Amino acid sequence: MKTEAYSSMPEGRIPNSRFPLLVHRDAIPGGGAEAIKTRFRENSWSNNWEYPGIYRYAHFHSTSHECLGCAQGWIEFSLSVEGWTRVKLGVGDVIVMPAGVSHEMADCSEDILMVGGYPDGRDWDNIQERFLTDEL
Repeated sequence: MKTEAYSSMPEGRIPNSRFPLLVHRDAIPGGGAEAIKTRFRENSWSNNWEYPGIYRYAHFHSTSHECLGCAQGWIEFSLSVEGWTRVKLGVGDVIVMPAGVSHEMADCSEDILMVGGYPDGRDWDNIQERFLTDEL
């Protein structure tokens, strides 16, 4: 398994995080939703879900870190790390997203299936960047 680390700094109203965003390549060889959920739960990442991708709008979670695994297909994230960075994940890849790091789905395959989890089953919020303006 190869791990990539990305750093982030506060950017406008996006808090980002002092913790690195981690991408674990081929963390769960062969992928599959049940295999990913099992691995997540073994490591105390629960409150699991599966969905065809993630939100297509920039958002972050202020109340929890998030772990996302690619069960099938591929996905390209746009992340607020090191400026705005695009990161592509394939089957079996896992991304660990610190609370506060903005992300959105930039592109994906037609068969994309993602699995999510949160430390100790923590609840999460969803803060959309488009609502972080002085005009509201």
